[in-house]
Formats: sequence, C-alpha cells, structure tokens
Amino acid sequence: ILTKSAASAPVSASGLIQQVSGVSPGPATGLIPQISPAISQHSTVESEVSNLVNPTTYQYNLGLERELPGTITLSVRYVGNIGENLFANQQYNAPINGVRADAGRGAIILRGNYASSNYNGLEVSAEHNFRHGFLIRTNYTYGKDLSTGDDIFSGVGSPPSYGIDLQPGNRFREHGNSAFDHRQLFSVAYVW
Repeated sequence: ILTKSAASAPVSASGLIQQVSGVSPGPATGLIPQISPAISQHSTVESEVSNLVNPTTYQYNLGLERELPGTITLSVRYVGNIGENLFANQQYNAPINGVRADAGRGAIILRGNYASSNYNGLEVSAEHNFRHGFLIRTNYTYGKDLSTGDDIFSGVGSPPSYGIDLQPGNRFREHGNSAFDHRQLFSVAYVW
C-alpha cells in the first residue's frame, strides 16, 4: 500500500512519449532521458488513512465424518468466515455521469479499512481409501462469498477497484457477490 502511494502524484511524477504513426521512436532505453516528468492537477492522487490497521478474519467450521462399509469415508462440513476491516479504496472527486465534482482535479483515492466480507459454504467429500491398488476422492463445495470490496489494486486492463461511486457514505452500493465467489466446485482425484 505504501509503495503504491509513493508511486502516485504528488510524490512521483510521470511523463509521456508519443509515437507518430509509422515512425519508430527508437530504443526504449534511449528515450528515458527525453521524458519530461510533470505533475498535473488532473493526476490521480493516492494515499492511505493515518489509522490503517491489519484486517481481521474469523474462521469457523463444523464437520461430521463417518466411515462406511468398503473403506469409504464420508465427510460433511459447514465452513464460514467473516472478514472485518479489510483494505478498500474510498474515492473522492469521483466522476458522476462522467463529470467530476471538481473538474480541475483528478481522482483522489484514499485507502483504509472500509470493507468487510462473509463466506458460508457446505463441503461434502467421499473417499475410498487405498485398497487393491485403487484410491478415489470426490469433493463438492457449494458456497456464497459476499463482500463490500474485493481488491484495492487493479491490474492493467482490469476494471478499477471502485467500479461504483464509492464516495464517502456509498460503500453499501458495493455489497454483493465477491469477485472470488465461485458458487459450486466439484473435483475428483484418483490413484490406480
């Protein structure tokens, strides 16, 4: 988080070299001295709250396991977790209908402990223990993962981590299925 803020305006300035269509600007290493770094009032400013704390996660589960005839083991488990004080971005000067509240400034992003998450899942597995040169294990999971913020960084070509108007007071709009919500999963593994 601190490294990302240190690479943002006004701490860090960046420049731009444009390529004219059909004309090569030359080797990239030779272009570095030609870049004129400049800070613009439209540059995105990223920072973090002064009272940032580590997120907290509570995990809980309850399971039943039964050995069946034929060396088969059946397991049924409930698994859950709650995440509190998760890192999330709060955007100030957000564009509303494409227009920023202060048109003379760029995005102002403040990172803090704004988000939370909740996961609940049912896991069912059956395993035929290794016998007569054969082992098979099957697993099925049905779960639901909800959150009010998934990731504070966005990669190249990915949507920003604040897809909705996340100005102060609007965090509830982000509540919904997490980016990590995979509702059902079934797997089979065997050795023969």
